[in-house]
Amino acid sequence: MDYQAIVDAFSAMACVVSVDKNPDGNLRKYRIVTGNKAYIGSIEHPAPGTKMLSNKFIPNSDYTAYLNRDLNFEDYCYRAAIENKCMHSYAHPERMDVWFDMSFLPLESEDDELGYCIYLMEIGLEANAEKVSGISAEIATSVLETCIRLKGTNDFNLTMQEVPRL
Repeated sequence: MDYQAIVDAFSAMACVVSVDKNPDGNLRKYRIVTGNKAYIGSIEHPAPGTKMLSNKFIPNSDYTAYLNRDLNFEDYCYRAAIENKCMHSYAHPERMDVWFDMSFLPLESEDDELGYCIYLMEIGLEANAEKVSGISAEIATSVLETCIRLKGTNDFNLTMQEVPRL
């Protein structure tokens, strides 16, 4: 599969990530196979508030050549590349003063050893309230019910014991 042609079709920052299929997750590698011009530019000319461990993109390098290890990133790549799930996240890493709007899309793999996904991202210097508040109705309902119970309680400790059962 021509991964370069795939990422070049995106105007947003895009790269292909490979994930080892080995069953021992502690030894699994997450490599940036290739990236489009915008993605490579984000490594070689980082946005204000971001700092890379290396500012030279080398295809098929472990992502930790550029960033510190991030278990959430690895989890999303794994779920997209190995479990074939479409994933999305909006995050503000503690180590950087920027917001990341990230999508992870599974790709077919002809390789028995590797799974692949496309990683798309936008970087923002300010939080986007609509994206931050984009939670499921189920979570929003649980939070609201918890607030109502806590506000109306006379026995805070008992109510806190009931909260996980909502």
